[in-house]
Amino acid sequence: MLKDTFDTITKYLLFVISFFLPFYNPIARVCFLLLIIVSLHRFPFLLSKKKSPSFFLILFSSFFTFALISLLYTENWQQGFAEIDQKLPLLFFPLIIFSLPFKELKVDKYLRLFIWGCTTACLYMLGRATYAYFFTDKNHFFYVHLTAYLDTHPTYVGMYILFALLLLLKQLLKTYRLQNNILIILGILFFLGILFLLSSRIVVLGLFLIGGSSILYYLFHTQRWKIGLSIIMITLLFFVVFLQTNNTMSKRFASTTDARSYLWQNATELIIQQPFFGFGIGDVKDELKKGYEERGKIYHLKKEHDTHNQYLEVAVGMGMIGLFLFLLTLFIPFFIAIDYKMDTYLLFLSIILLVCLTESILERQMGVLFYAFFNSLFAYQLVAKER
Repeated sequence: MLKDTFDTITKYLLFVISFFLPFYNPIARVCFLLLIIVSLHRFPFLLSKKKSPSFFLILFSSFFTFALISLLYTENWQQGFAEIDQKLPLLFFPLIIFSLPFKELKVDKYLRLFIWGCTTACLYMLGRATYAYFFTDKNHFFYVHLTAYLDTHPTYVGMYILFALLLLLKQLLKTYRLQNNILIILGILFFLGILFLLSSRIVVLGLFLIGGSSILYYLFHTQRWKIGLSIIMITLLFFVVFLQTNNTMSKRFASTTDARSYLWQNATELIIQQPFFGFGIGDVKDELKKGYEERGKIYHLKKEHDTHNQYLEVAVGMGMIGLFLFLLTLFIPFFIAIDYKMDTYLLFLSIILLVCLTESILERQMGVLFYAFFNSLFAYQLVAKER
């Protein structure tokens, strides 16, 4: 049947996205567009009397819907439609995934492919950096020089690697014999090294806060101090060694000033001007640039910097109403996941909540695809548990 063929294609496209999301984002984007096409026949089923729309589907759609509404009062329509196009995964990933039968939900397989995708991305970056070191005498092993091979910022790659590392850590903490998990331990050590090479402060902070909390939770419930304390000591040793040997990282962590403080101040002043509905999703960049120009911040103006904070980014474009909806899409699943003890979903949302403090992750494809894809998968898994 044609329907079965489309369902099979959908399953494999999701597998491809899981692998290529951290490695080669354009392929993930193409697969996403193909997913929309092959899933169109299932969308009416979500609105039929046979299946009432899921609460999560309505929740996630509400934020995107308000972004659409903000086009009504935005002045820069061209930029507004570009923003909507970039945020399409926020609407269509929930629609696609929630239209699948529960039996087709292979979350563990998607996560394993994602980990292998992260591994491939890391090996590719290291391979290119090694070639540059030996054949061009250039050191590209750190920070933006390393992630330039993936054409993205270290924080986004670091966000992926941190999630993969925490998935491996979760698997390790569930087992009792370290000797049976040599591959997992090597994977954790490998990703630890990559995170410190990337030198993203918010990601390293996330490693200690989220990873440390996970280990403490494990120790409290199992009393297996040997494994937990060993992981903590190894992580701290990695951190100290890299700070001592990596000038790029030590300078970044020693710095007490950051350009973000001005970006946040500029965004806050704009929010005060339009507190309830914002300026419209298409006018955010224009209004930010006006602020940079008025205060003579030529560097930020040339770079066309966003707010480097997703919460402020939403508030400038969609006001406090949009920010409230965005926070609902994060915190309602977070607390429900606590009730259902879905620790993987909690790890994922914790990373998103933290990284959103210093990056506007929904303003880049690497951010919006990552969030929309896994958020939809885990939310649908919650629905499956409820039923």
